[in-house]
Amino acid sequence: MKKYRVRIRNTILGLIIIGLLFITTMAIYSYLNSVEGEFFPKKREELGQFGDYFGGTLNPIFGFASFIALLLTIFYQSKELKLSRTELELTREELNKSACALASQNKAIELQSFEQTFFSWLSTYRSLLETVTEQKNIHNIPHAINGRIALYSYWNNYFNYGFLEALTGTKRNDLEIHEVLNDWESLYKEHEYQLDSLFRTLYRLILWVHSQPEQKLDASQKWLYIGIIRSQLSWIELAFLFCNGLTIRGHKFKTLAEVYAIFDNLTFNHVTLITLKDNLPYPDGYSNGAYSSETAKAKLGLSEPSEG
Repeated sequence: MKKYRVRIRNTILGLIIIGLLFITTMAIYSYLNSVEGEFFPKKREELGQFGDYFGGTLNPIFGFASFIALLLTIFYQSKELKLSRTELELTREELNKSACALASQNKAIELQSFEQTFFSWLSTYRSLLETVTEQKNIHNIPHAINGRIALYSYWNNYFNYGFLEALTGTKRNDLEIHEVLNDWESLYKEHEYQLDSLFRTLYRLILWVHSQPEQKLDASQKWLYIGIIRSQLSWIELAFLFCNGLTIRGHKFKTLAEVYAIFDNLTFNHVTLITLKDNLPYPDGYSNGAYSSETAKAKLGLSEPSEG
């Protein structure tokens, strides 16, 4: 389009120049027909007449042509300026689109990097869980049990009042809160060398997700990733985390548990858990947000119902 306009402008200017040359030629031709003898007169008065003739004939024509050329120049400069402004706007739009695309690409790369770290960290926690070990003698033959089975063994060694008692209500009123907490402290101290790194790794993972800036992870995304963590925790892991969160060393985890409903999937079918839940109301115990996804999501401003 720009080349086409330049061609038109050059054509018009060329026509004007040709017209001026034609007019000049005609003026000279007319002059030659009106005089006799030499083209340039030698007398002073005749030279004056000669200059007046050509000046009077050609000056208005050249002045008008100059005016037309000036108008054309201004006209085409304004066209060029308008075209340049349009091209600048298009360039700005393209730059904005490129910037948006680049921002989206960078966000996707950041999210991919986050997910790689997240799942690697979660895998580390699962590996640590498998290092939890207890030696058992079965028929006088030593056996090593690992992971969740080892946690169940720890639990049953200290909380042997069991599941059936919780379901039937037997001895439920006989348990004192300090008795349960003392049993938990004894369990933890005996196996601290295995439990402390397990608890810290999980706490740090949840805290890391929770602490991501809003422009990187919004509240719904944080809920999603912590929900992935929560979905992989078994009953025995949740039971250990529940008890530890009620201690001084676990109070930071307790706060996160209440934000993200960590114990929404925990079934309170053991007298130990029931005793702790019923006898430790908030703030010593957990708030409702620790047990209910709907309550926790409402506090976070998330309207979508949770699957738990």
